[in-house]
Amino acid sequence: MHEALRVLLDLPDEMGRPPAPVSSKDIEDFELSENVRVPDDLKVFWLAYGARQLNSKKIFGFRATTAFANSKKKRINVGAIGGPRALAETRQRYLDPLYNNSGPRLPDALSP
Repeated sequence: MHEALRVLLDLPDEMGRPPAPVSSKDIEDFELSENVRVPDDLKVFWLAYGARQLNSKKIFGFRATTAFANSKKKRINVGAIGGPRALAETRQRYLDPLYNNSGPRLPDALSP
């Protein structure tokens, strides 16, 4: 992780709340319930910083490069890193959209 980002993440958020780490049990429960294995770098982030909104006055997202399953790479803006509960809820909304008017919008094996 870039040192400047690490320094900002170590500070309380704009509401004065300190980082709220995700527990190992939360991660384990998420992996079991969603039948996935969380990448080690995300586990390290969650254990240290929990779920964080990065779109603040100090951190208006940060740019990263991601590689997709088809080997294409793209620069992305990351504005938030969801915790286990948010990821499970978001995934469910993609698989079963509100009012069921569009059908699943995410492959079964993919998590947002």
